Amino acid sequence: MREEKRFIIAFDKIKDKRFDPYSNQPAFDWIDEALTKSKHKVKLLKDIVEYLDYGLMPTQDYAIDSSAGLPMIRVTNITPEGDIDMTDTKYIKFDTPRLKEKLVKENDILLVQCGNTTGKVGIITKEYEGYTFGSFMFCIRAKKDIVDPYYLYLVLGSQLVQQQIWQNINISTVRPNTCKPVTEGLKIPIPPLPVQQEIVKEVKCLREKAKKLKEEAKETLATAQEKVERIILGESVN
Repeated sequence: MREEKRFIIAFDKIKDKRFDPYSNQPAFDWIDEALTKSKHKVKLLKDIVEYLDYGLMPTQDYAIDSSAGLPMIRVTNITPEGDIDMTDTKYIKFDTPRLKEKLVKENDILLVQCGNTTGKVGIITKEYEGYTFGSFMFCIRAKKDIVDPYYLYLVLGSQLVQQQIWQNINISTVRPNTCKPVTEGLKIPIPPLPVQQEIVKEVKCLREKAKKLKEEAKETLATAQEKVERIILGESVN
């Protein structure tokens, strides 16, 4: 006989929150516990950003190239590492309604809002400033006097925030998705700016080292492949 599983939660813990079993399962209890124990102030995302909005929904076919349209950053252009990869670029025609309202700036953060990669984040570098951003994602612009944009990007990609997103995910539709009110209500620990900047400096340094090692690994693999090919062809290898 299959063992029946159940859990009980007090009403005061779900007041003003979702009532469904999924979002109130014990697996999410650690989130509030961690936020309560944090030595830093915790603020709602809506209170530390100056802009948070949905992306542009194309209303017509893509333009042929940059002479006829503006490059669009889509969900698929955000790599799992949070970089922007425009190898596959689509262009939105210049006469598309609301196009000028949906342009990214340097240090803006993109957060996927719909689909299996909901919660994935990317940050805009200088080279992509002025591009438009597509539907199924939010563009988030930090209030720089409160939060360092790169720090916010790191926190949004952390398990602390990712689990908040998935705790409140809408799974009643074909694709999982989150919405603007839920995103605005994400709880973000905010240390003093100097502390944020120190964290950013350390993480950027670690990422640069990881990138360098990755490039070195690619070069090593390429050299090994070339050596194997020369051996196969009967050439001498020194």
